Parts: sequence; structure tokens; C-alpha cells
Amino acid sequence: MSGTEDKREQIEQKKQLYLQRVNQLYTNVKGWLKDEKLILVFADLEIIDALGSYESSSLTVKSPTGKKLAEFQPKGTSVVLAEGLINVEGWLGIEYLAYMIDGGPCLTKMASDAEDKWIKEPYYSAIIVDGWYWIDGTHKDSAHRIDKELLLKLIFHVSE
Repeated sequence: MSGTEDKREQIEQKKQLYLQRVNQLYTNVKGWLKDEKLILVFADLEIIDALGSYESSSLTVKSPTGKKLAEFQPKGTSVVLAEGLINVEGWLGIEYLAYMIDGGPCLTKMASDAEDKWIKEPYYSAIIVDGWYWIDGTHKDSAHRIDKELLLKLIFHVSE
């Protein structure tokens, strides 16, 4: 296999992994909202990022009367410090979900006990498992793993 073919295969694998992660989030959202009397609408979406162009879907959450509350829009894998990004948009604003792995981003600094020893310090101590996180931006250690409670908070935050 040539270097170009190998690179194409790596890009395709990265796209597929991102799409799997998005679909897993959507599966979780469906489960979390099944008793909430909200309407979920999926639509085709084209993602264009550094990996190229590929297909995904957006997920719109609507009230029982059909009012759009929030739309989940995958933005791709080309993000600083994360493995993927999804915008959560409502009429009031935008929040961001980032897929974090291996404890999330780290700061590398010299150990205080040795001049030639470097240590990694996690920037977000709450990132202990791979998954989708909301970074609320209120202080340094502000990463929150998405769950039903946080999902409802984000929908309210962007729409009310």
C-alpha cells in the first residue's frame, strides 16, 4: 500500500470514528429524552473540515408544539484539543460539545522535584473517561460529561 493510500485510509477511519461517536450521542439523546414529550427530528448534514467532505446528520429538538429548542450540528474532527465537535444551537446562543479522550488536553510542565523531568497535568480533572463534554468556560476546570441532566440544561440554556 502506498503512502497516499495509507493516508486516505487513516482519514477515512478518523471520519468513521467521529461519525460513530456522533451516532452514539444521538442514541443516548433519544434514550434520555424518550419520556420528555419532546420531538426529535434528524436531517442530512454535510460536514466540511480538514479531512474533506462527508455526510452526517443534525438532530433538532422541538417542543411538543413544534417550536425549535436546540439543534445539534456536528462540525467535524478538526478541532483544537479534542477529537470532534458538535454545536448545540438555539435562538438564544450556541454551546459546544467536544469529544475528549485520554483525560483531555494536558499542560506539560517541569516537575518541581527534578530539573530534567517533565510531567503532564490534565487541564480538566473531570475528564476521566472518553466521551462528549461540555466546557462551560466559567473557570479553568469546567468540563462536564454529557448526561440527561446536562442535556436538558443545555437545551434550556440555548433556547430560553
